[in-house]
Amino acid sequence: MFFRAQNLNHAVNYLSEIFSTSFFKIPYFKDGTKAIPTLCFLMVFILIEWGGRERQFALETFAFKVKKPIRVVVYYILIVCIIWASGRAGGDFIYFQF
Repeated sequence: MFFRAQNLNHAVNYLSEIFSTSFFKIPYFKDGTKAIPTLCFLMVFILIEWGGRERQFALETFAFKVKKPIRVVVYYILIVCIIWASGRAGGDFIYFQF
């Protein structure tokens, strides 16, 4: 960051913005809607990963304990949630700006 900044003041201002109190506010998308549904999906995915942290795959125990039709429905719901949440992100990948 210090190497990309125009000067030292610019780098310090950039760091102060990173660690500002806005980090703890609920984010909004460009269209003005709150990002709470996306944050809820993120929390569900984190809990799934945390539950399966001792196994090779997070859903490994789920795959063996639940009947196949229920598993298929859950997998489709996860896929739809991922696609829905990824469609909300706007803009290019951050490294494309350099």
